Amino acid sequence: MEGLTPLHVAVERRSEKHVRWYMDHDAPWEMQDNGSLTPGELALALGLRRIFNIIFEGAVRNEYRFWNLPLTEMPWPDENPYRRASMRQQPFSIRNGDYLNAPVTYRNPRPEIPGDFAMIDDQGNGVMMEWERPLMKESARLLCEGMGEGKSILNIGFGLGIIDSYFQTYSPANHTIIEAHPQCLKYMRKNGWYDKPNVRILEGRWQDFIGPMFSPKKVKRIPDQPGGGGKGLGRFDIIYFDTYQEGYLGHVHFLRVAARLMSGPSARLSFFHGHLCKWKLGKEIYAEVARWHALDVGINSEYHDFSIDPDKEWTSFNPNKPSREQLDHPWKIPICALAPTVQRSVRRASGWAAPINEVPYEVLDIRKVWDSI
Repeated sequence: MEGLTPLHVAVERRSEKHVRWYMDHDAPWEMQDNGSLTPGELALALGLRRIFNIIFEGAVRNEYRFWNLPLTEMPWPDENPYRRASMRQQPFSIRNGDYLNAPVTYRNPRPEIPGDFAMIDDQGNGVMMEWERPLMKESARLLCEGMGEGKSILNIGFGLGIIDSYFQTYSPANHTIIEAHPQCLKYMRKNGWYDKPNVRILEGRWQDFIGPMFSPKKVKRIPDQPGGGGKGLGRFDIIYFDTYQEGYLGHVHFLRVAARLMSGPSARLSFFHGHLCKWKLGKEIYAEVARWHALDVGINSEYHDFSIDPDKEWTSFNPNKPSREQLDHPWKIPICALAPTVQRSVRRASGWAAPINEVPYEVLDIRKVWDSI
């Protein structure tokens, strides 16, 4: 049994009882065997649908619960070389301040490909890349189509401004962009974003304008709305969230304030789902984890698959990181809206929230995941 975790062994022996026990006790679902298969992938290879379902559902439940822990109670992750990937090390390794204080470059990283362009951090990792353009175009379409002109838009994280350029084609009444990196702000100014009459640029992290660190003095008036459209940041018909080096914890923190930024039942919210994006099964699991966390604050999510030519994709020029690894599967675009059927209560400083003891476990449709992998 060398090279197998106990969960792998339980899968090989087709023991649903033991697989369920291990998942109920937070067994690592990301560990690879000698054939580079995680337990869920092994179940897929063996055609064990019910066992795969148990692993998938257990992984979603355990990851969901992990991110609900206070930071001081999050267990320190082990550095096991057989771990396929993990999100749980992020609270201990990702520092948004380090990124904001480090230089970035705007350049063509592959001169042999005319028109290629990217925002690249000091480690050689892509912050935003030109190959993402079709994904951003489709995200803007799903958010804006049928909404009509004159809407209020919020985008958090500018990058190359690809999705903001598409937002502008839908003739919004006002368009707010929150961006913190000093060099990105210079890039925005150089490319005329500060001169657009319906655009409001807020310089800083989103936490400076939303949540407990918010200061009314930092918020500029919304264009064409006398008095700024009310106190605070305002409410929006369309919201897009795509920050860098905040990890899943930043995503969860934003979800906790997102509902109160939405203008009403017809408002739409989306985010860039890059969580475990190089691993198809991991991406599917974290799409579901994100859906559960959104339900906690009264937001429904629907995912749309979108494919990009994998030959055009890259994520890093860092020699210590693979630039192309399992990027040959569809991206997932979430479209979210306030959930009118979820029993909600107001949680202080968090906006709308489902009852704290309610776990949206029963809403998982595992058949869609099985058929897509």
